[in-house]
Amino acid sequence: MKPGADATHQPEPPHSGSPAIPQRYSTPQPRNYGSVLNVPQSAAMPAHPILPHPIPRIASTRDPLLPFSAPAKHSPATHTVVQAYPSRNKASRYIPQVIVNHASVLSIAVICTLLFLWRVTIADWAVPFRLWTFDGDVRGIGGMGGAGRGAVAKNGQLGGAGRNATLGDKVKLELFVMSKCPDAVYCEGVFANVLQKVKDITDFDVHYIGARDPQAKYGVTCKHGDDECLGNIQQLCLHHYPTPRPPSTFFNYILCTNRDFRSIPSLPRARECAKLVGLNYDTDIAPCADGDVGRELLRRDVEVGRARGVGTSCTVQINEKLRCVRDGGAWGDEKDPTSCPGGAGVSAFVKSICEAYKGDEGDKPKACLRV
Repeated sequence: MKPGADATHQPEPPHSGSPAIPQRYSTPQPRNYGSVLNVPQSAAMPAHPILPHPIPRIASTRDPLLPFSAPAKHSPATHTVVQAYPSRNKASRYIPQVIVNHASVLSIAVICTLLFLWRVTIADWAVPFRLWTFDGDVRGIGGMGGAGRGAVAKNGQLGGAGRNATLGDKVKLELFVMSKCPDAVYCEGVFANVLQKVKDITDFDVHYIGARDPQAKYGVTCKHGDDECLGNIQQLCLHHYPTPRPPSTFFNYILCTNRDFRSIPSLPRARECAKLVGLNYDTDIAPCADGDVGRELLRRDVEVGRARGVGTSCTVQINEKLRCVRDGGAWGDEKDPTSCPGGAGVSAFVKSICEAYKGDEGDKPKACLRV
C-alpha cells in the first residue's frame, strides 16, 4: 500500500482464484419483469432492439408446449412448470382430449368410409339402372346352331348344325372383352351409345378372351382368375341359353353387371340384373352356368378370338377387321395410330359403321347423315 492511501477503501480479496472485475467494467443487468410477475425465466421474451428491458409474457394456466396437457401451476422458487396431476398416465390424458378436439374430423372419416363401402347400393338407389333399347338379329356361336339360330337345345345338349342365319347387309360389329376388365367396361359403355344410333344397320355380338386349358376349373384360363371365367360364362349363358337372346336382353344384362364389375360373378348382383331384363337367374341362367353347357360355351367362344389373333380387351372389329383397341385406360390411337384408324369415340364409331353399310342408302338411320 502506497503511503497516504486510505485503508478503509481497499478492495476485498476475491472469493475465487480469479481477480475481481472493477465495478466500472461490469455489465449492468436489466430488470427481469418475468420474475416480478411470477413468470418462468424461460417465458420472458428477449430484449427488444429499442426498449432497454425485456417485455414480459403473461403465463398461461396450461403449458404452451403441451396443448393437451393437464392444468399446470408455476413454482415461484424455481420458475419451472409443475404438472398438477403428475401421477396420471399421459395416454389417458391425451386420447380423450384428441377425440373431443377432433370429433368433426373423425365423423367425416367415418361417413366417407361408409359411403365408399355402400357406394354401389347408394348409386343403384340414387340412379336406378336404365334399360337400353337395342334391336337387331340374334346369332349363336359357330358350331352350336339349331334352327339356323345357333340354339342350345332345351335338354342342355349342344347342337351341331352351325350358324347359317342370313344377316343381309347389316354391319357386323364385335367386341372382344373380359368381364372383369376396366377397359372392357368402358368400351361397352361407349358402344351402348353407338348402338342407340345405328342399331338398325348393325349386327352386334360380344366375345370373350381367354386361353383354353384342360387343367383349369372351367377349361379356360382367364386373366383375372376363375371369377372372371364364371362371369364370362354367366353372360354367355344369358346370351345363348337355351336360345340366343337379342341385344336388348343380353347387352342390358352386361351393362347392369358392369355397374359393379369388381363384384362379378356375385350371385345377388347376377340375380338382380337378370330380373331387370325380365329373366330369373336360378331357372334361366343357373342350369347353364353351373353345368357343362356353360363351360363348353366359354371354350368355344374363346376360340373365336384366338382364331383372329385377338388377345387384348377391349378389341373392336367391324366386319371382322380391326377397328380399334382400348388398353391401359386409353384408346389405341393415343398410343399407336395404326391400332385405331379413324379415331375413337361415339361419333367416330358411328361414322365407321355408316361407311361400312352396303345396303340401301334409304335404310341408313338419321345418325349417318350427321357424321
